Amino acid sequence: MKKRISKFVITVFLFLMLSASAYSQAFVWDKIIRITSGHIDRNPSFDPKFPGGYGRTGFAFLVFDRVGTSPNSDICVMKFFTDSISQNITYLTNNNKPNRNPKVAWDPTYSTTNTIITAIAVWETVENGRVNIYGCTYNSGQWSAPYPIDTGAGVKSSPKLSFDSGQNFFLVYENNGDIIFKRINADTHQILYNANLTDTDTAVCKNPTVNGGGMITPYLVTYQRQKPDGNWAIYCKKAGTSFQWTTDTISVSGNNINPVNHSGFSPYVIVAYESNKDGKFNIYGYDTYDNNHFTLISDPYFNYSNSHNYMYPLIVENKFYFMEFGCALKKANDGMKIMFCNFFPNFKDSVLVCDTSHIPGVTMGTGVNPNSYALYNMVWTVFNKDSAGVSMLYAYGKKISTSSIRQIGTNIPARYNLQQNYPNPFNPVTLINFDIPRQSKVTLLVYDILGRETALLLNEVKPAGSYSVQFDASHLTSGIYFYKLDAGTFSEVKKMIVVK
Repeated sequence: MKKRISKFVITVFLFLMLSASAYSQAFVWDKIIRITSGHIDRNPSFDPKFPGGYGRTGFAFLVFDRVGTSPNSDICVMKFFTDSISQNITYLTNNNKPNRNPKVAWDPTYSTTNTIITAIAVWETVENGRVNIYGCTYNSGQWSAPYPIDTGAGVKSSPKLSFDSGQNFFLVYENNGDIIFKRINADTHQILYNANLTDTDTAVCKNPTVNGGGMITPYLVTYQRQKPDGNWAIYCKKAGTSFQWTTDTISVSGNNINPVNHSGFSPYVIVAYESNKDGKFNIYGYDTYDNNHFTLISDPYFNYSNSHNYMYPLIVENKFYFMEFGCALKKANDGMKIMFCNFFPNFKDSVLVCDTSHIPGVTMGTGVNPNSYALYNMVWTVFNKDSAGVSMLYAYGKKISTSSIRQIGTNIPARYNLQQNYPNPFNPVTLINFDIPRQSKVTLLVYDILGRETALLLNEVKPAGSYSVQFDASHLTSGIYFYKLDAGTFSEVKKMIVVK
């Protein structure tokens, strides 16, 4: 049964990908926001990708490196909220060494306080003629002092993190052409498990990525392996909780680079990577459960690159879907563009970020959820843009509904309309249908009999059409509730009854 479900999801996913060819204006995105200035800020990075809606955190961490007194640089961290970005920047280092390429991860499990309890940041530090790995732990609202993770022999690079369970995190990085895997306790800084995954492989291996642990098994480490012709193949190592590793080949034909693991619920993990195996660089996907290969995004005229943080996984109606939207970097005639791709409905948008002589860093977060009942995530995309000797960070935001909302019918309605929910009374699920005759900012809220907001079902711009929203009231007690639709100048309230 699981295999049939997985193939159905991938089939739908492929259809949406291949049918998304029309371009439109980026009306679904907030306007661009400059978040830093006056410094050289590089290598922005959000968390690894967990399914959207998995966990409730009211903010997200962004880490980046900031050039200081040459040749030194600092690792910085800032907070992103649902509708704002903190102007307070925390320095994790003190400008006494070259520090670069930071990554961050945190515990995404549900929290009654709607906040991040434990997080860890890691980065590369140049010292004593080598490159080492250092880290900081976030606990009880404070970041710790930096501590060494690997100061042994070799040149370490490209660290990646993912949450495992409790206080434990997975860390992978490259060391002199080998792939190192560690399981680290963020609180005690103890290395619980350590392995060189490619110790017996004579080929150069680099650029690893790791999926989350906990409910997601097998653990998966994906990396580039150099071929005799100098190009790269994509390989992966799989293991269960006993850490007995096996090797799989993902893609060998052509030149394959920049693998990224995107975690779903066990055992679904999609690996995205760039490859020119079809004559030019496009972005491809590989389903590690069904061993299916497919094209994620392609263009007949231009090469895509830098697919890091490309996919945003989404949970809808307790089903797992890939590619609600994503971003990739494309080299065009007029410069480097970030491509924003949304598939419900199908369209693509882009923003020009720099000329073709620069390659900006791009990162996309899993999402920020304002509270325990809001059925949406604010997803932030951040990139750096060079200008007049500095490199500033910019952000785009997009609110993604995690309620089940779908467009029904193809006709444009003649007027605004909010229908009575059905069934009513209900337990615990009901449908709310509404019509909007033109593109509008739509808000759909649920209130209790005292006028207190109990659920935010929708808060975004939608094109003209008829829509159906599935509302799950499992978190509510029996009683009378009201739902209110605001769209353009239209506003209407109707009553619903929950019976348990």
